[in-house]
Amino acid sequence: MGWKSTINISRDEAITLIQSRLQYDILHSLTDEELKEVVEGMGFGENPDLPHYGHNFLVFNNDDENLQD
Repeated sequence: MGWKSTINISRDEAITLIQSRLQYDILHSLTDEELKEVVEGMGFGENPDLPHYGHNFLVFNNDDENLQD
């Protein structure tokens, strides 16, 4: 018998766990250009039902105050 036990988690909790892991392990390792491509690839800027419809994107480092609106 293994050292782990089994628990039941909801679908929402499973999605939350996956998203949190993606956010820190994968998304933070992407370049600004790669992040821009992901955002645009998900339909942001093109889909009127999503935020920033009608816009292109330029992703910048949070510390770079020169690029902020």
